[in-house]
Amino acid sequence: MLTIQARQLLQYSTQELSEALTGEFKIAFEDGVELQTNAAQTLYSSHIWDLLRKYPKTVFTSKMHLSAHLKKSKFNSKTTNKCYSEHFKEIIAAYYLKEPGFSRETLMREIYEVNNNIYNYYSIHSLPWVSSLDIIDFKEVLDNKDIIEIKANIVETPQGVIDAQKKVLATLMESPVLDNNRIAQGVRADILSAGQVAKCIGPCGYVTDMDSHIFPKPILRGFAEGLRSFYDSMIESRSGAKSLLFAKRPLQTTVYFSRRLEIVSMTLRNLHHGTDCGSTEYLEWFIKPEERNEEGKVVYSGDLAQLAGKYYLDETTNTLKILTKDDTHLIGTRVKLRSVLHCRHSDPYGVCSTCFGALSISVPEGTNLGHICTVTMAMPVNQSVLSVKHLDNSAVVDSVNIRIEDLAFIRPASDGQGYRIAKDLMKLEPVLVIKKKDGSYFSHIADVADVRELPVNRITELAEVFIECYTRVPTSPDEKDVTPRVRHPLDLSIQRRKASFTHDFLAHVKKVGWTHDHKGNFLIDLKGWDTSLDFATLPLKHHNMADYAADVANIIESNMKEIKRRRISTTTEIITRLFDLVNSRNKVNLAVLEVILLSVLTVDDTKYNYAIPKVQTGYMPTTADTVLYHRNVAAAMSYEQHVKVLNAPENFLVEDKPDHPFDWLLVPEEMIASGRSADY
Repeated sequence: MLTIQARQLLQYSTQELSEALTGEFKIAFEDGVELQTNAAQTLYSSHIWDLLRKYPKTVFTSKMHLSAHLKKSKFNSKTTNKCYSEHFKEIIAAYYLKEPGFSRETLMREIYEVNNNIYNYYSIHSLPWVSSLDIIDFKEVLDNKDIIEIKANIVETPQGVIDAQKKVLATLMESPVLDNNRIAQGVRADILSAGQVAKCIGPCGYVTDMDSHIFPKPILRGFAEGLRSFYDSMIESRSGAKSLLFAKRPLQTTVYFSRRLEIVSMTLRNLHHGTDCGSTEYLEWFIKPEERNEEGKVVYSGDLAQLAGKYYLDETTNTLKILTKDDTHLIGTRVKLRSVLHCRHSDPYGVCSTCFGALSISVPEGTNLGHICTVTMAMPVNQSVLSVKHLDNSAVVDSVNIRIEDLAFIRPASDGQGYRIAKDLMKLEPVLVIKKKDGSYFSHIADVADVRELPVNRITELAEVFIECYTRVPTSPDEKDVTPRVRHPLDLSIQRRKASFTHDFLAHVKKVGWTHDHKGNFLIDLKGWDTSLDFATLPLKHHNMADYAADVANIIESNMKEIKRRRISTTTEIITRLFDLVNSRNKVNLAVLEVILLSVLTVDDTKYNYAIPKVQTGYMPTTADTVLYHRNVAAAMSYEQHVKVLNAPENFLVEDKPDHPFDWLLVPEEMIASGRSADY
């Protein structure tokens, strides 16, 4: 088979190559890889090689060819971007900070132009192969024997429905019988939404009501078959109602949070490219591995991908290295990361590119760093809330996750949606304690002959309970008098889902009754309780994107007061919680979240010093709302509650407040006179 040196192909234009290349051949690249390919894939790649023709010092690697990305997957919407990414990386390595006059912004514009040229070329030349869907494609898929078998054997549980949808998609992706089916082709090319196709061809699954509670029976038909029962039609109508609801208050709340955060974070505006502040303080980070549940399914993909680009200290050589997705040997270890939270750059409104990480290469000159980081985090969340009808697949609920220190007291229920009393605990004569406010409806238990007539979530909604018991097993009545008893708190809530006592436990309460302590809390003796039964259960309530957005806002804004009250001396806990929560639904790099957190910290709000802190100044957590209204008057006036801003004496008595890009909007003449308007 003919072998061509990759560099030789750059001597010809794409048009000239189209006249010379036919069939299959090999290309030898400068990274030592020989790639077997064909004329069609090479010609497509040649359009992108216009970048190499402009930057000839770039190493020509095999990943710059389309075929390198088609070994494990078919051509899809992400394939071309992978080629662009390789070109950008290698051109930067060859030219950035090495060649005078090289501009990253010019390179970004040239990539955009190449992409536009590809779009124009193939919009014209691919017309003979353009096709569309018709009912025959749907019929062919619905009549497929593998898909019929999958739908006939659906297990009616949340996970069972999800598994059925995944099997339907796997059939569309892999079945050779469907190679010419245009629905299957669309899924394979990532042109059609996999989630929406799964609901059309497979089961629609479990549907949530407007309050996110999950209806007990799933819809086992897909939209392509039609919803043929009143029950299916009525519960599916809730999806549209939920979409209308989310377009109002939930979306307003989410977008307003984004707006507040964008205004606050814009103060941290400068990223100093090619600089290193020399900080020797690090963010110590444990790189969590991939996590799987008991069934072997991946529930968390691990930290590594969202740490890529961060500089870490290689303690064997005492040098900084860039963390990449390929550094799998670091998984499960604790590393020292350079972080903007510990940056020592002298600019009060900026950070060095080393502390930010290699992601700085993708940030154009003049970009407001705080603003772009906030948009990066908030944009997918806002869009998800707006598109809740289209993004909601079959609803699932998270299983309980009990802390290690609580396992001596409670265990998870067999279905993962409740709690049981630990069997060994019964030897310590335990008493269950619930707060006074949580037992206010206990009187209803005495009013009914059978507690199963009571809706459990109306009797109790419990975020936290306590177990009071002996610290050791007393061997005699006399020893009980000297053996101490402890009261241990137990968190029974999961993502805004509060637990309720089961009917079995309510029957136990009705039988044994309850007493009160000196604070009016309810004490329930557990003597005689069957530990094989669940004592508390969680509601079938879906944690939707509006809940997720509120949780993110809570960590950044509301919880700052709590953190300050505890006098936590490090930012590690805050950034770890924010990272874990944000990446439970989205994929956001740690560097982005660090900038957002730094922008809402202050030097010392007790002294009205709301400047962005540096390592040398120390920091004090506060709420983003406090920073918004007191750091800079122009920023505060760009939001709302102007009377609140104007009536705050500290906004006018405290001098030398931090600058903000909106200053020129509030006092344009003063800004021009000072000459500082050019800074923005």
